[in-house]
Amino acid sequence: MVSHSLPTVGTTYTYQSLAVGDPTNCIGICTLWTPREKVARQLDPREYGRIGNLYSRDGINHIVRNVLADPVVRYIIVCGVDLTGSGEAFLKFARAGIDEDYRIIGDVGRIDRSLPREAIELFRRSVMLIDQRGPIDIARLRATLRRLPQLPPFGPPQVFPLAEPHAEVFPVEGPGLVARGRRVADTWVEAVRLVLLFGTIQPGPSGQRQKDLADLLLVVSDERPDDPYLPSWLPVTARYLEEIAYPLLLSPLPPEGLRDTEGQRLFAGAGHDQVEALIRHLREQPTSHAATATLWDPRQDLTAATAPALALLQARRRGEELVLTAYFRSLDIYRSWPEVAFALRRLQQRIASGVGLALGPLTTLVQAATLADDAWELARDLLELRRKRTLRRPRQEERDPRGSFVIRVEGGEIVVSHYSPAGVRLQEFRGRSAAELSRQIQPFFSQIDHALHIGGELAKAELALQQPGVGYVQDQPLLLPGNTTQQAEI
Repeated sequence: MVSHSLPTVGTTYTYQSLAVGDPTNCIGICTLWTPREKVARQLDPREYGRIGNLYSRDGINHIVRNVLADPVVRYIIVCGVDLTGSGEAFLKFARAGIDEDYRIIGDVGRIDRSLPREAIELFRRSVMLIDQRGPIDIARLRATLRRLPQLPPFGPPQVFPLAEPHAEVFPVEGPGLVARGRRVADTWVEAVRLVLLFGTIQPGPSGQRQKDLADLLLVVSDERPDDPYLPSWLPVTARYLEEIAYPLLLSPLPPEGLRDTEGQRLFAGAGHDQVEALIRHLREQPTSHAATATLWDPRQDLTAATAPALALLQARRRGEELVLTAYFRSLDIYRSWPEVAFALRRLQQRIASGVGLALGPLTTLVQAATLADDAWELARDLLELRRKRTLRRPRQEERDPRGSFVIRVEGGEIVVSHYSPAGVRLQEFRGRSAAELSRQIQPFFSQIDHALHIGGELAKAELALQQPGVGYVQDQPLLLPGNTTQQAEI
């Protein structure tokens, strides 16, 4: 929908991010990554219309919308430091336009499809870009402003609503994400979230699309093997576990109609019970790191039509606990991982009992963690259901295994004490700013929500430090001076 009414402040996008000089002046200045305020301070406001930055290629969409809504602008001087190539992309857009896929010709940038082509071409015909990239020379810039003739608006204002962003895949730091939870169901929800958000879209084995996340680590700390937690929203039943999932991994005799199962390879491969061998080895050599069972057979599995997803198991003593790590070459996280995790947990219990140890965490490393496209909507529904349930009945915050922090303000400093999960004070940090202390304590967080919470507390402590009489108590609103009943949130 296009509006032809005159634009007002707020009609154009990121209007608050512009330095406005003479609103009737037809010259705009784009300072790229150079602070616009630094340039505006050195110019007479009557010499220009607007000054703004352009940090990313996506910002080109905002500039085009702003100019179409405010068609007074006829020139844009592109100047300043071009750190990300956004200025180069803007100039290419002005010179060459876009291709049939709305991509800037000669660049990786893309223009929003909600902008009509005729509006895009109107901008390109009506607005001249002047390239002065590099360190800003105020004398040169002022000379350019003075030589450009004033031109009338190129047409009536046109306001195009900003399209809602919709991304199927989000950027990620690379392989090696971690999903962690007390129970299989908890870990599964987090793993589904990670694959849905960050998995790359690739062709699946049956021709469908699938999301694929490399080297996903899933950790279960407290699931009870003999009394598994099976909520209604988890796609696993007790009957399925007993009749299918457990026999597949825990028995040398597979369910009827199946052959060459993980259980056969584990308990009877080449006439050898690898599980019993693991138990015996750890009894004889308690500190060994060699208690490994292999299910992958390179002599046949590299070329076989089907091969086991589970390739390797390693058991290890950690203190008085038995920890188990399972390596999968590929696994459907939504449909297959929960049942496999329950079976592994029961196998881990068998090994732990045989060695005489308590049950420690279960870790699975999935090299190709996948989510088929017919499960994407199911996964979104699951995550929305869990989000609403958490909002309705918030669970008690899980303690960060790397410890907790106690913050106080004393002696003109912010003091942060770091405690172990058992309540032992480990170390202390002192500083006068949230940024300074955040850098010091950053390595001691494993949970993003914990880090965000402490970051907010440090900001409150810094504000209290800077404002005489303002009281700071951790996890409480700031106390304003002179009235202990008056409180302020930030």
